[in-house]
Amino acid sequence: MLKNKWIAKAGLAGLSILFCFGQLSAAVLKKGPYLIYDGVNTQMKVLWQLDSSLSCTIKWGRDASYSTGAANTDENGSGKHEHQHIYTIDGLTPYTHYLYKINCGAGVDGNGSFYTAPLSDARNVKLLVYGDTRSFPADHDAVNREMINTYTSDPEFQTIALHVGDWVNHGYQEADWSSQFFDPSHTYSNKFQANIPINGVRGNHEGDGNLFLKYFPYPYETGGFYWSFDYGPVHIAIVDQYVDYSPGSVQHNWLKKDLESSTKRWKFIVLHEPGWTAGGHDNNVDVQNHINSLAVKNGVNIIFAGHNHYYARADVDGIQHITTGGGGAPLYDPDSNAEKIVSSSKSYHFCEIDIRGDDLYFTAKDKNGLQIDSFHIALPTKMPASMPSIIAYLFD
Repeated sequence: MLKNKWIAKAGLAGLSILFCFGQLSAAVLKKGPYLIYDGVNTQMKVLWQLDSSLSCTIKWGRDASYSTGAANTDENGSGKHEHQHIYTIDGLTPYTHYLYKINCGAGVDGNGSFYTAPLSDARNVKLLVYGDTRSFPADHDAVNREMINTYTSDPEFQTIALHVGDWVNHGYQEADWSSQFFDPSHTYSNKFQANIPINGVRGNHEGDGNLFLKYFPYPYETGGFYWSFDYGPVHIAIVDQYVDYSPGSVQHNWLKKDLESSTKRWKFIVLHEPGWTAGGHDNNVDVQNHINSLAVKNGVNIIFAGHNHYYARADVDGIQHITTGGGGAPLYDPDSNAEKIVSSSKSYHFCEIDIRGDDLYFTAKDKNGLQIDSFHIALPTKMPASMPSIIAYLFD
């Protein structure tokens, strides 16, 4: 009898131990949910990563009933993907606000919201730009806090954010992605990523790009991390400076054709190393020699870059070259007297773009929301029919 009681007690203790260990080893949401935009205005891609194998559900809708759609998800393959889930929500209405939530059981859930991209014939749009978010996640968090304030006070800014690269310090190390860009303890960064898609470039700190590709699987062109997409009235070309882009190269030929074929009135190029900047890393002569002429010939309005950790703007041939490297990396001292520089600021910051038909209003703000630069671009209301051929002749 005593023996049976001892066995029963031992069994209960064992169950208690198992229960405790089960609680301690419960699944954890390591990254996300976060958003990227693949260039289709009826879709949004949602990504998240767990620390163990679980099936999840995702639901979405116009309100908190999440009644528009639902799907089950499993891990995206195995090996390097490490419990990563990716789901593309499709069949959405352009320029519409949606809420979504994920649930993986075991107390693992997350939620956010987004606006789908505008209609292709839209004339107005607002968007955000920043980058060089590596090394100091607390400063990155502060920049994200102010961008959240921006789209909270003006929901038309809850559209898309462009990132100019150097997302983390050592882009080839999983630990840096976990402790810097996706650190779950930085609530503003996590909230920002869950509520606005981020589309960006590979920086030099992303190394060979294997982990960058894992976490940001945009629909790249073959052979590099470059591609392009439209966002309402804007055409945006993403350039990979760590694949050959000299004249005659595959990427240069692609960029030339891409810019020539776009009918959008507004065109941006996003890359990492700037052609004209305010010291620190030298001006990138390949941008000066190979990119700027294409930009002038094809009506590009702004070239966004980072690499140097400050804000700077150069005006070259009527194109604004923006260095927006103040997303969290250690700040540099800009040289306000550098060639072509018209504005600079040593500050953690981001950029606001407000396009209203043929007018673009640009504002750079520091992490406290204070303006550090602004300018206005006005397009001619109608380009003469002969103008494209004249421009082509001048720059051939």
